[in-house]
Amino acid sequence: MIYVLLIVALIVLIITILKYPPVSLAFFLTAGFIKATLMLKFSFFRVADYTVLCAILVLIAMAYSFARSGGRIKDIISIPVGMYLFLVGILFFGLAYTSAPNYGLEKSSRFATLTLIAFLAPVVFSNNNRDIKLLMWVVLAVGITLTVGTIMAPQSIEPRPEGRAEFMESSSLGTATQIGMSLVITFVFAVMTGTPKLLRTVSLAIMPFMMAGMILTGSRGPFAGLILTCLVAIFICRRGISKAWLPFIVGAAVVSLMVSFVKLPERVTSRIATLWESGYTAKRAVGTRTEMFVWAVRRSPERLILGHGTGAYAVDRGGQDERSYPHNIVIELLYEQGLVGAIIISLFLWLIFRRWRQAARFVRLYELDIGIFQAVHIAGLLFLFAFMQALKSGDINDNRFMFFCAGLVLATLNCVRRSIEDITFENKPITEEVHHLEGLEFQDTQVTY
Repeated sequence: MIYVLLIVALIVLIITILKYPPVSLAFFLTAGFIKATLMLKFSFFRVADYTVLCAILVLIAMAYSFARSGGRIKDIISIPVGMYLFLVGILFFGLAYTSAPNYGLEKSSRFATLTLIAFLAPVVFSNNNRDIKLLMWVVLAVGITLTVGTIMAPQSIEPRPEGRAEFMESSSLGTATQIGMSLVITFVFAVMTGTPKLLRTVSLAIMPFMMAGMILTGSRGPFAGLILTCLVAIFICRRGISKAWLPFIVGAAVVSLMVSFVKLPERVTSRIATLWESGYTAKRAVGTRTEMFVWAVRRSPERLILGHGTGAYAVDRGGQDERSYPHNIVIELLYEQGLVGAIIISLFLWLIFRRWRQAARFVRLYELDIGIFQAVHIAGLLFLFAFMQALKSGDINDNRFMFFCAGLVLATLNCVRRSIEDITFENKPITEEVHHLEGLEFQDTQVTY
């Protein structure tokens, strides 16, 4: 009976993805979280890698979406994409002289496949503003799914020696990061003017629920990043912030945080208290990270230009060819790929932030509607949130969500440009400021509002 239901579910899934290709990303982004359950229930998944199956599903959906929409290569190929591919090349080149060939090959191959899919998928899937909104809903649905799993299955949460939680095979950091991304979306929906009442109500209702799930993971970094991201959201979206709703929502968030510790089942609250009061304090975490940063930076000048090789940090500091990294994406590339890698990743990050700013300027100059305003800033804020995690956790492949959000920023810029192309230009000439914005080619066109 279970297998019949699986076949029916697979047919429904295929039909849904053919109609809404971005839905395929929901399975890809939750792969680590679901994998262990499938391995326990079905022997097939002990042989087949669920993450790879999800990646294949996304690739098929991307190809179908591109063909169906008559996609334009110029919307996919851009300077950031070129820099990403160049970064893939230098990671593989670094395998030639690394002291950690096993870990280096694993990291390079995953960055060249799984992370690349996460980066390009939003660009391929987003042919219009409706597709951008669907991607936002997918991210939100992923966060809610992970929250439900984290809260409803506390028996699956196992403490690690340093006091943090591990849900099944999904890392606490990855789970908390994805929940935090969903919280960023709900926060923007809740405080922005122009948000439908039903959407605002739903956003306010699920925020406390997701906060509880995020706290339960025991990952402090994403929680701190969420607070900073929400403060930035209030600043950059201030023209679209509802002055009547903002105090209420901030107050509700504080109350929800307190209630999360009081009203959850005793088993869960005791678990949270243990995590937050354990010997693995924030001070110790900061000290450990600082030690890693300083060690890598001091050793980097030994091979300043090309670095020590992909994955070499693991052997050079730990003595074993296994997964180990300095927990900072820029320092990681500085040590392993030298100045070449550090400069490439820094330029890549700067270009993504610049495209967020560029899309926001287009929205303001052309007075595009509030829905586009929300999409542009949600994409940028998600990237900011994921970028902050990349500065203190994970290796370059672990920060797959950061590259996914980078692709989302590029996708929103493409959709903003298409919205501008759809405007009927009649009277007002484009200003000189717009002429110099990168990628805009409307020099001989007139504009009206």
